[in-house]
Amino acid sequence: MKNPGAVTASPFNTLRDIAVPANSVKAFIALAKAQPGKLNYASTGTGAVGHLASILFNSQTGISVTHVPYKGTGPAIAAVVIGEVQFMLPHLMAAMPHLLTGKLKALGVASKQRSPLAPDLPTMTESGVSLEEGTWYGVLAPNGTPESVIGFLNREITALLRTKDLHDKLASMGIMLDFATPEEFRKFIRSEINKWGRVIKDAGISPE
Repeated sequence: MKNPGAVTASPFNTLRDIAVPANSVKAFIALAKAQPGKLNYASTGTGAVGHLASILFNSQTGISVTHVPYKGTGPAIAAVVIGEVQFMLPHLMAAMPHLLTGKLKALGVASKQRSPLAPDLPTMTESGVSLEEGTWYGVLAPNGTPESVIGFLNREITALLRTKDLHDKLASMGIMLDFATPEEFRKFIRSEINKWGRVIKDAGISPE
């Protein structure tokens, strides 16, 4: 994900499943198609990033599964651990403790590149699903800020993020960096609005 010298929270929303015998994204899709409507997935709440990503994943793969919203990341992940639901798309860092103890297993990561936290875990694209999503961070300025000032900030922030100490610190937190010009970042934001706007509209999600 491109940001103007900004940190991009690695979109490590990882498909997880501990209650079904699938060890890859492709195997999970085949299993879900063989049992339409029988598998449930958790999210941190209706309209949350994981919920929207799951809707997109479901529509792209043609599987029929049931959404079960929870109040936050902790309860949602706990529901997968105890088998109350079968899978979810949480942030990799949030699920890492359960992955290390074997209470959860990761099937794929929804990022452009593999995660430094789990380099052996294939991306969703590698698994045949065109899904990239997650939490990203960027630096914005008030409308009307001179382009010379924006350019200066872009260069200075980019230089800071390229320092080894900060890069290594962020990588240890599962955060990958991406760099872009201010105009590229503007286009990225517009594309995100359009992308998730379509998902929300197609799913018939309305404000609660």
